[in-house]
Amino acid sequence: LQVELQSSITSIQGSTFGFCTSLMKISIPSSVKIFEGSAFTHCTSLMQISIPSTVSKILGFAFSECSSIESIEIPAAMDVIYESTFNGCSSLKQVKIPSSITTIEKSSFEGCKSLLNIEIPLSVTKIDTLAFKGCTSLSQIEIRSSLTNISDSVFQGVLL
Repeated sequence: LQVELQSSITSIQGSTFGFCTSLMKISIPSSVKIFEGSAFTHCTSLMQISIPSTVSKILGFAFSECSSIESIEIPAAMDVIYESTFNGCSSLKQVKIPSSITTIEKSSFEGCKSLLNIEIPLSVTKIDTLAFKGCTSLSQIEIRSSLTNISDSVFQGVLL
């Protein structure tokens, strides 16, 4: 199943596509600014999503358990990666975090067991609890010196 959203849409509300297990690809127009919480949660067949640069918020659990997504580029208009946004994206291998991000919240990438490396940009000052828990394929983590707050168990279960 492929979906193309109309350009009149400015936000994708919570659970709009939640549990749409046949959704494989979605085209998001540049008019969209916000993905509400759980917008695509458990879309287990979703493989391809291009997030427009206009998106300034992707709220908690938006892509939780989207187990077929392999790569994500987080828009530079964002400053926070919210709680459990990509939790359980078990096929996620690549994430591009822009230099606009200041905070990576709790469990943001927990269970992303295919994630190979992560570069935390200089702008990030806080990484919350369990942010990368269970990312068992991580072989390289680059953390910049601006980090002032790193919570407990951030990399729990990572086999470095």
